[in-house]
Amino acid sequence: MIFWAVRFSSIFDFGGDAASHVGGIKSRNRPDTALFVLDGAVISLEQVAGLKKDQVKSITKPKDEIAKSVYGALATNGALIIESYDSARRRNAVKNVTITGKVTDCEGEPLVGVTIFEEAKRSNSIASDSLGDYTLTVSDTSAVLEFHYTGCVTQRIKVGGRTKIDVSMKAVPAKEVMVRKPVIYLYPEVETEVSVRVEFDGRMLFTYPGYGEGWHVTASPDGSLVDRSDGRQYSYLFWDGESYPAATEYETGYVVHRDNAVGFLQDILPQYGLQPREYNEFIVYWTPFLRRNEWNFIHFRSGADYDVISKNTVVPQPQTEIRVFMDFAGIDAPFEVVPQTPAAPARKGFTLVEWGGRELTQPVKVKTADGGEFDNLRI
Repeated sequence: MIFWAVRFSSIFDFGGDAASHVGGIKSRNRPDTALFVLDGAVISLEQVAGLKKDQVKSITKPKDEIAKSVYGALATNGALIIESYDSARRRNAVKNVTITGKVTDCEGEPLVGVTIFEEAKRSNSIASDSLGDYTLTVSDTSAVLEFHYTGCVTQRIKVGGRTKIDVSMKAVPAKEVMVRKPVIYLYPEVETEVSVRVEFDGRMLFTYPGYGEGWHVTASPDGSLVDRSDGRQYSYLFWDGESYPAATEYETGYVVHRDNAVGFLQDILPQYGLQPREYNEFIVYWTPFLRRNEWNFIHFRSGADYDVISKNTVVPQPQTEIRVFMDFAGIDAPFEVVPQTPAAPARKGFTLVEWGGRELTQPVKVKTADGGEFDNLRI
């Protein structure tokens, strides 16, 4: 037991006093006969050895009869009582403290709807009012407040001795979002020379065939394309790029487990107007991305809503356009969301079909089916 006494003493640098405490409670040459109690909980000698000096506020050795009356047979060979600074702070903290304050944006304007909650008791929460003001009663002065607002950096503030805490929220730095593999299929009724230009609020990274000032191709009814600049045949027009999208809110969508991704896409994409060749290429490309997350929130943009991503100028103008773009983000757990209502125009005359997608990294808020909000996307 002398080895363990010296080890304990050297960790906390309490010199002979600590060693005498440990030495005083040994009656056998076995370390497991010593009872160690940290903040009211019995711990092993190995756990004691793992403590750091700055974690320990005090060490006391009660009389043997007192230790036995409290801990029974466990304290047959005595006990050593250790109190941590965390425990002392909690014990000395003032209980049930009411905090008031105002939440503003980086320009000093009040923010309404900021969620404020006690970190250790998340059910204890409030939202800032129309003036940015809030009032919240927390457990004690050791509590930590968390301020959460979509599009802003979450702030954590310890209450301490304060009863008024004003907070200025900072915007989340913009992140580039990869707009991946928008592909454009062209189906004229007869072989036709077609020019396509893309309007995209970002920067293109790669195009195939080469984009230059736009694509100029000869399109056939079966969808095959011949680039007029190199004479080669292509299946579709491809581009991808990066942009800085703003914070986004969704009222509809889907929550899909990664194991159901293929079946979900096989069912839903035809409802948006994609045919087997098109939706199979979509599935082969996007399923590996969806399977990276256990659960995904998915929202499809179609028709004019696709214009948020990009716009096309096509000459001659197609009679029918079918455009499907998938926004998605990984989530930690499923939730109920109002499903979208897919619709697609009938294919008439010269038809353009386009699909693409992006994994969301900007702040996102989703309305749940019960009228609440979900903003715990893993971005």
